[in-house]
Amino acid sequence: MVTKIVKSEMTFQGTVCSNKFAAHTAKREVNMENVSKFKAIQKITGLIFLLAVMAFSLLTCAGPMGPEGPSGDPFVWQGEKATPPDNPECNWAYFNTADGNAYIWTGSGWDRLAKGGMDGKGSDGVSIIWQGAHDKPPNNPQLNWAYYNTTDKKSWIYDGTAWQVLTKDGEPGEPGKIGPKGDPGHIHSYDNGICSECFSIVMVQIPAGTFSMGGLTGVANTNPPRDVTLNAFRISRYAVTQELYMAVTGTNPSGFKGGTNLPAAGEIQGKRPVENLTWYDAVEFCNLLSVKEGFTPVYTITVHSRDPSGHITNATVTANWSANGYRLPTEAEWEYACRAGTTEEYSFIPSSDIDKYAWYSANSSPTLLAVDRRTHQVGLKLPNAFGLYDMHGNVYEWCWDWYSTTYYGESGNTDNPKGPVSGDYGRVRRGGSWTDTNVYAGSAFRNSSSPYAPYSFIGFRLVRR
Repeated sequence: MVTKIVKSEMTFQGTVCSNKFAAHTAKREVNMENVSKFKAIQKITGLIFLLAVMAFSLLTCAGPMGPEGPSGDPFVWQGEKATPPDNPECNWAYFNTADGNAYIWTGSGWDRLAKGGMDGKGSDGVSIIWQGAHDKPPNNPQLNWAYYNTTDKKSWIYDGTAWQVLTKDGEPGEPGKIGPKGDPGHIHSYDNGICSECFSIVMVQIPAGTFSMGGLTGVANTNPPRDVTLNAFRISRYAVTQELYMAVTGTNPSGFKGGTNLPAAGEIQGKRPVENLTWYDAVEFCNLLSVKEGFTPVYTITVHSRDPSGHITNATVTANWSANGYRLPTEAEWEYACRAGTTEEYSFIPSSDIDKYAWYSANSSPTLLAVDRRTHQVGLKLPNAFGLYDMHGNVYEWCWDWYSTTYYGESGNTDNPKGPVSGDYGRVRRGGSWTDTNVYAGSAFRNSSSPYAPYSFIGFRLVRR
């Protein structure tokens, strides 16, 4: 009886175990099926994620967001524009003239460019001046030059004293203070954003306006004063330097170079103003630079003769004022830019501060001896209210106009005047120089020289519409 009971219990237990085993097996099969389904879902999800990543990579620039642009490649500079460029490609960058910021295309949108957080602009508020890709920093850098270093794979900007990493806004660096806004400098735009020859030509925007021109007491050729109205234009912050002239033409005609004409202590030879060139040489330079930068030349020049040194000594020159290339300022544009809203003898007050603003006969000699008077590196004196340097002194500056002693009294020359159609007294020069007294450096003071001859006291600066 006991045995039967045990047997029954064992049979019952065996039945229970069999049932449990069957249930476990069934459950395991269900679990395995679920696992297979889960793995399949996993694979599908992973594939979808991979496709999404691939799609996103197509929509955005591949690679890490580094200081040299979102794809790790150098910026492809597109120049200055009022609106974003159409159909942007990865690493395209441009300066927006409407809001004063520089931007880079990340693949999905435009992000501001910054110098260590300098809020999308160069260190003094002007746009960066792109110098292309190089394996080392460009020689003789000027403020806001920027370039891509092929050795360390970073982009750099020159802040006036040292090279700083140029970054996408906020990466890295402290936010920093935004510099004074300034005006956009000229941006060099070449094939694939790389220029074979880049020049630091900062152009300052001069607003349209009306001003009283002339009116120096006791100086007949500046009278009667008249109200002149001008369209907006851009003028170079500095006079054309020897290094810029050399880069464009391959020559440096300046008298102040080498021998006994070395720069003053601490100054850079190449940054002295170019001089010793004819008026015709100056307009030819404007055309050459315009061609190099892809602009339409303003001047049509028919050269009749050159001297043994290559100076143009006779030519016929006409101007296309609607062209967008470089040119000389008109006499009215020059005085308007020099005055910068002032009505006094100089663009600053008091007049006794002239040593802070101008190189002229009393301070151009390091030894105070007349024989040592010389030109000086541009930009060392204080600028006027428009941010223009050396408008008073250093070198006179050629203007477009023929000179006439009676032109101010003639009618019909108050709206964007361009001077008389011809003249017997040469072309206008303005601003005074290293060799003259401060009287000649006045904002309204007029003078002239033959366009056929080079002079060591005359240079020029550039204008664009």
